[in-house]
Amino acid sequence: MSVMPFGVMLVYVAWGLYLLAFGVNHIRVRSARRDGSPEKRIRGARASDMGLLLQFAAVALTFFIRRPAAGSLPVVLAAAVCAAVSVWLTWYSLAHLGPQWRMRAVVTSDHELIASGPYRWVRHPVYTALLGMLAANILQFTTWEAGAAAIVVYAAGTEIRIASEDRILGEHFPEEFPAYRTRTPSWLPPLR
Repeated sequence: MSVMPFGVMLVYVAWGLYLLAFGVNHIRVRSARRDGSPEKRIRGARASDMGLLLQFAAVALTFFIRRPAAGSLPVVLAAAVCAAVSVWLTWYSLAHLGPQWRMRAVVTSDHELIASGPYRWVRHPVYTALLGMLAANILQFTTWEAGAAAIVVYAAGTEIRIASEDRILGEHFPEEFPAYRTRTPSWLPPLR
């Protein structure tokens, strides 16, 4: 098997494991909510949906604008490392977040502020992990121009989501969240 098809296979397997983490966590969260009491949403952030759409568009861009197959072994290895670390971070983050996880930005009546595990390094490690998956795609599949555009679109979507989520968390945890936000970067260590 040549290096390129092997690298493609690795990235596709990583995407499968990445998406499986969300499926497993979704089932786990739904099962935990079956205690008979309906979930009471206190706050939501609709603007976060636009950010989610931009993140999805960025990932789609890296799958659909392809370069000719020409991956060298170092590039394939770099893509594999990005994907493996991202998959690990996703599973670790979702397991640590537990029933607090939602696809949409909401705060519920029983919401807890999670600031331990991967959340002690960055406030939004799932977005950091998705950036790693995006990097794996760029290294393995797409043109550098499309990759640069995807990073810009992804960063814009992520910043929209983070601003929305941080706002509702700050409203719900007026004493704890500002301190957490001050000491913990958002999704990349240099960004607050």
